[in-house]
Amino acid sequence: MTSTVFSSGTVITAPWLNDVNTKTYADTSNTVAYQPAGTGAVATTVQTKLRESVSVLDFGADPSFTAAVNAAAFQAAWTASNPKAVLVPAGTYLFTGTVTGKFYSFGAVTISGGTVTSITNLVP
Repeated sequence: MTSTVFSSGTVITAPWLNDVNTKTYADTSNTVAYQPAGTGAVATTVQTKLRESVSVLDFGADPSFTAAVNAAAFQAAWTASNPKAVLVPAGTYLFTGTVTGKFYSFGAVTISGGTVTSITNLVP
């Protein structure tokens, strides 16, 4: 493929499209360096930096999802993170039942229709 026609009618013609469509790209996050700013900061990898915290969003929680999805997401996040607390981004989460674990947020969190034990609000 050397060209692509978009629904707007725009045509892109470029030989590199052939290369993009035939290549397989590997995950290199475990080899890409991450250097935090500041004196004395310790270098690590992008993969290690991204795994420093777990969010319920990593497991599918979303205020617009169904009850079962949010409850399952909270439980899966806690299972993966235990014993470290799990981030719950601000919002309203609708689910039934009780999820037990350690959770924290930097904003207002509303649990509607169910219960989550131990959410600590870290708003300054």
